[in-house]
Amino acid sequence: MRISELEGLRRSLDESANRLSFSILVGSLIMGAAIISTNATKGRLMIVSDVLLAVASLLCLWLIVSILRSGKLK
Repeated sequence: MRISELEGLRRSLDESANRLSFSILVGSLIMGAAIISTNATKGRLMIVSDVLLAVASLLCLWLIVSILRSGKLK
């Protein structure tokens, strides 16, 4: 049994769940970089922290752009 109206709802829930899990991942990267940078006294840890923060920033920017491009931000 298929209900055509539920297909759109399912797709919307899938997109929302994907965005939520992606934003949790980005937030975790930012928190990890912050924790590493507060305890970093060596150059290598500072580099790791900077790389994590740069990756998290790029992923966050990509998430924002994808949300804005979808046109469903209201």
